[in-house]
Amino acid sequence: MKYILKEENKIYVWMFLVVAVIVGGIRFSDGSALLAIAQGATAESPAFGESGALQYIWDSPLKVLSLRSLPPNIYGVALFFGFLSVLPVTLLLTRDKLLFWLSSLTLVLTPCLKISLQNIGVGDGLTMFLVIFLCYFNNVFLLSLTSFILGLWHPQQAFFIGISFVISQYVCFEEVKWTRIATVLASLAFAAAVFFLWKASLDFEYSGRGAFMEARMPELLYRNLLYAPVAFLPVALWFWFVPIAPRRGHWLLSGWMLVLVVVSLLTTDVTRVISLTALPLLLTESKKLMNEGGDSISAKRLLVFASSIALIPPVSWSGLDYFVWTDLFSDLCEWGVYCL
Repeated sequence: MKYILKEENKIYVWMFLVVAVIVGGIRFSDGSALLAIAQGATAESPAFGESGALQYIWDSPLKVLSLRSLPPNIYGVALFFGFLSVLPVTLLLTRDKLLFWLSSLTLVLTPCLKISLQNIGVGDGLTMFLVIFLCYFNNVFLLSLTSFILGLWHPQQAFFIGISFVISQYVCFEEVKWTRIATVLASLAFAAAVFFLWKASLDFEYSGRGAFMEARMPELLYRNLLYAPVAFLPVALWFWFVPIAPRRGHWLLSGWMLVLVVVSLLTTDVTRVISLTALPLLLTESKKLMNEGGDSISAKRLLVFASSIALIPPVSWSGLDYFVWTDLFSDLCEWGVYCL
């Protein structure tokens, strides 16, 4: 069965966003390290924690350059990353039906927005924003620009997102648009080259994401395996709600999903990684269904699905994130904003 979103159901999208925020909560992350970079610190700063636990932030050239241009105070940093965390929500204001459809799927039928709001400071809102446009654009220049920015914001994650995009183009469409695939791959490769030049230009060494994960893995792998059913349940629900019907490459799609599962289990944020890296698969299939036309989603079906997504806690570095409002209140008090 093919589904598209009714015009009159748009109000439900906004309602579910509010519910997801209330249920999940908001939390700022990496605040001290981000502020230190904004103030001109290098990787040796104590703000990056013992043994440089937060030095992996330097793996994002665009994030560091953005921080360097911000006011060197916690309010400027918090405002900027708070805006990034909700950036995809602005797409719900569009009158373009396809863009609204892709955006609402990302925000309501996946845990991506909840994850972004529970980790303000990571900048996942920008990643979501770029992935939505990656699947929306057909123009080669815009695809190239979107891919390049994505590659500079999170080089490692961009690699897996890019491969998911390529596989989705191959398995979902009868006529494969190789120009789009080549554009995205070339832009990501160029971004990777810039990233390595960026690392070489720094006059100090830092511990990247690989070193961080290697140091944490002994304590995380068992916990990740234990929570795996919860972490992967939202993704399973995606494919139930918008089932991917490959025109070819069934085994390729299955094999790649297995790769993403394994990669996610080797990180500190299982739900976040699997959700963002697999997102192009869901959105590309959804775009195909929208272009082909299909039956409308009933408000009841949308309500049941979105409510399930809102109630499933993400698996992150802090375990199961049921309700993180208390973390926000602690941060506000720590930074001298307000104490209860």
